[in-house]
Amino acid sequence: MKGLETMLLLNGVLRMSEIPDVHKEFPNYRIPLDKVGIQGIETKIAICNDKCREYDVTLDIYVDLSSDMRGVHLSRLTSCLKECLDNCKPNSIMNFLELLAKKILDAYDEINKVEIVLKTKDYIDRMEPFELKYTIHRERLNSIKWDELNIKLVGLTACPCAQRVYSYFENTPLQNTPTHMQRTILEIKIRSKEMNIDPFKLVNSLYECFSSPIKTVLKRIDEYKLVKSALSKPLFAEDVIRKSLAIIYKHSSMLDADSMIIAKVYSMDSIHPFNVYSEARYTLNDLRKFFK
Repeated sequence: MKGLETMLLLNGVLRMSEIPDVHKEFPNYRIPLDKVGIQGIETKIAICNDKCREYDVTLDIYVDLSSDMRGVHLSRLTSCLKECLDNCKPNSIMNFLELLAKKILDAYDEINKVEIVLKTKDYIDRMEPFELKYTIHRERLNSIKWDELNIKLVGLTACPCAQRVYSYFENTPLQNTPTHMQRTILEIKIRSKEMNIDPFKLVNSLYECFSSPIKTVLKRIDEYKLVKSALSKPLFAEDVIRKSLAIIYKHSSMLDADSMIIAKVYSMDSIHPFNVYSEARYTLNDLRKFFK
């Protein structure tokens, strides 16, 4: 067999063009579809700058489908991915997605859009995980393009209200006054025409939003230091979200003014039977007026 051009059979050679292509049949209902594709492809990608590093990733790949085609040739999506994994030399995760999106658009004459979602995890000090999700949307001739970065971090917050009230009644120094604490989740979404932002530098800065980071390994003295640190920096969920917006703004010099920023905080309350939620969404242009 030579490539995908011919297939050997017992009684001769059958050309691929002679095999029925059900995907190209007209559908019963001539309705175009926005997104058709494959989800949950697990693989490794190598990113090389000064040094190379592998990431374990999960990919979702989608294309649009016209009204005159019954189905998408899904094997082309996986073939494009394999070719990109084998031959592309990306210098960032976003660069890998850009190369893959171009390869898919080149492989499909009949599609106009491609959207790829990549999910991965990274670690602080090898044991403290945070989640990253990248999305890239490209259309033929660059008529519409956007990138999206999602970050999910977990930290600790100490309640400033309970601490202040306890100090008032007990007459204790504020920094030595107990309060209840919460495990707090911070989720950030940034959508831009071009994602010119270093996610790893941003993540390191975003950990400043919490009263304290959480740690997998803590000896007794480490627990004392962590609690003491958290008590010295009590924060509401609302404080966390405002701080995150300020940090994103500091990292936004290379983003376009219409970039959309969405921040969400989920605080897992320790003394109430409910959790606390906070959200803010601004374009970068709207956010600027708060930092003049």
